[in-house]
Amino acid sequence: MRPYEMTPGPPPAEAVLEAAVEVRRAAWLAASSHAGLDAVIDGLSDVFPYDAILLSRWNPDAQEHVNVISSAAASAAEFIQFEQHHDPLVAHMRRTRQSLWLSRLTAEQRHGSTTVQKVITPLGFAEGTTQCLYSTDGNYVGVLNVGTRSPASTLGPARHALTLLFDALAATLCARTPDLGTPTGRTQGWEATIADDTNFCTVSPIEPPPCADTAAAFPLAQITRDAVRTRRLPTTLIVPFQAQCIEVHLRRGPGGIHASCRVVDFDGPLSHRELQVLAELTRGHTNQAIAQILTITPRTVATHVEHILTKLGVPNRAAAAAYGARLGLDLAPPQPRP
Repeated sequence: MRPYEMTPGPPPAEAVLEAAVEVRRAAWLAASSHAGLDAVIDGLSDVFPYDAILLSRWNPDAQEHVNVISSAAASAAEFIQFEQHHDPLVAHMRRTRQSLWLSRLTAEQRHGSTTVQKVITPLGFAEGTTQCLYSTDGNYVGVLNVGTRSPASTLGPARHALTLLFDALAATLCARTPDLGTPTGRTQGWEATIADDTNFCTVSPIEPPPCADTAAAFPLAQITRDAVRTRRLPTTLIVPFQAQCIEVHLRRGPGGIHASCRVVDFDGPLSHRELQVLAELTRGHTNQAIAQILTITPRTVATHVEHILTKLGVPNRAAAAAYGARLGLDLAPPQPRP
């Protein structure tokens, strides 16, 4: 039982603010040490008595949200993940960085919002907010959706206290995806179209020097088929291949899937060999199997895995594999066995 449930009416401001301070502390701890979010989830209900909450991280490659905290109906969670960013009202909020509460929406805003029509009204929420979240350098990192069936007049200071948490919650979303680095320095590139009903693709260079050898050896058709099954297009993948990293951007176009490929330098904490090991971790291989695929010893693989966990700040190989999958390393083609 919450300490302020003994008396009717809105909770005391002191209790709500104290709960908000605890949530901020838990959120910053989760952001700085990759700790769990249990304390954040538990504390949020003491700040704002919600009936549903979703904290979702933005995945720019897949152009969709990933629900990090979810206590909402499956239909609402799916809408937030795949559709909410198309809502005109949410897009306006993201551009202007406004914070709008349900009780303060105009009739025109309610009518034009797909979030209101598909989530808020069917679930009977009386108050709540959709708050876009930003990193310290101004980049959009995700969104907080919280709703309650209690009328706004019963919430007291809860709405004001919730605003104190937006920066800390944004920090936890940033921590969910460590910076694995970004592709830089285009050196060679080619384009291809992969028809939906064939394993073959038509390849053409897009800039010198020619990269026909890499393009011919690179299993682009296989990678594209896997991407179509596991990802929403358009998407961008980073694929360690031979002694290079290939950036692959896939989108649907006339005649099939259009692929833009380029050989890139990868600016990040992981070496090229560590990227290869991470790719094989993502595919579920054991150290022994990785050693055979990469033609190195199991002891060397174990050392690389330790370095990967340390550099990414993750607790185990499963967590590292999850980050690799989000980057696109799960689609790395197998290397030749000795």
